[in-house]
Amino acid sequence: LQELSSLYRATTGDLAFAQTHYRGTTVLLFLHQLVARAHNQIYRPHRFSLRVVERFFRKEIPEALRRHLQAVIWSAIVFFLGIALGISAVQFDERAASIILPNNILNSIYSGQMWTGSIFSVVPAPVASTFLFTSNISVALLAFAGGLSFGIITAWLLFQNGFMLGVIFKLCATYGLLGALLEFIAGHGIIEVSAIIISGGAGFVLAQALLN
Repeated sequence: LQELSSLYRATTGDLAFAQTHYRGTTVLLFLHQLVARAHNQIYRPHRFSLRVVERFFRKEIPEALRRHLQAVIWSAIVFFLGIALGISAVQFDERAASIILPNNILNSIYSGQMWTGSIFSVVPAPVASTFLFTSNISVALLAFAGGLSFGIITAWLLFQNGFMLGVIFKLCATYGLLGALLEFIAGHGIIEVSAIIISGGAGFVLAQALLN
């Protein structure tokens, strides 16, 4: 397959050269036909089936995760480094929280109330859950696409989200809300955080491909 890809690129280059220097020749006609046949082999569409979908989720995703486990580990390291620094920042000076958290969340924590309650009281729980879910999907997609910046944006998003979580952890622990926070994360955050870390790993794989 790698040889086919290499030969196809070389042949399309020869075709472009022939179109410029050998117009109206049998060489140009031969290269046109050769590239057309190769194109149909390389880019032929795949038929959609439930078996393909099942194979994608059951086999291809786990295989890709194992193959690029090191990138996922680096993604987790950056994320948890952000958590650790967020906790340390608030431990050193609680005013650091005001840099990254909005005032309404800070005021809610200072008053000993979980700010998440206001989200579910304004709109129905399924709507609020969908909002949180899609918000985290957006972060995950950006973490992956950030690989196009050679991983800089990916690393920044992972660190930023980890730092914010660390700040919230420390504040909630200080003001007696750690149990409520862990309960909220257990219901809404475990899958989303895992998805962000895996997407960050995918971003690092993309960055590595660009570097290579």
